[in-house]
Amino acid sequence: MRKLRLFQKDAYISIDFLAKKTHIYELATESTEGIPLGEIGAGEHKRMVFMRQPDIPEQNALETELAAFIRSIRGEYATAVTGWAGRDALEVAIRILDQMEK
Repeated sequence: MRKLRLFQKDAYISIDFLAKKTHIYELATESTEGIPLGEIGAGEHKRMVFMRQPDIPEQNALETELAAFIRSIRGEYATAVTGWAGRDALEVAIRILDQMEK
């Protein structure tokens, strides 16, 4: 199984890397994109549940990542993430690991 599950305040996103499928379940007070699945809550707290399955273009993610890296080294375009942002993300990851060890 190679899945990534993301939980947000008003959405649940499931990405299945093996099956190459993505499902997005959203809570909304009014009509949105997707298939309506039902209602949750009551009164002013009533919301609809919608499901979307977006089309994801077929690609080799590692090849795409490496190609973008090479283009940024050549100066063809700016990197998606700065070195400073990468350093900050690493610092957060190290803090998390430190807390997990305690």
